[in-house]
Amino acid sequence: MQGDRREEPEVVAQVVGFKSEEGLVELPEALVDLLARMYVKENYGIDLGVGAAGDDQPDHP
Repeated sequence: MQGDRREEPEVVAQVVGFKSEEGLVELPEALVDLLARMYVKENYGIDLGVGAAGDDQPDHP
């Protein structure tokens, strides 16, 4: 996944099992919303509908 590097000490301290060759990125709210809705639909069969971030793209299978 690509994104802006985020390696502030307070952010790194929250990550468990962080490897030296790994980096942190900030994810856009719309992407996090989409991933959460897809997870809930796939694992619990519940369609949460349109995302809070206003994402009107259909869920991917």
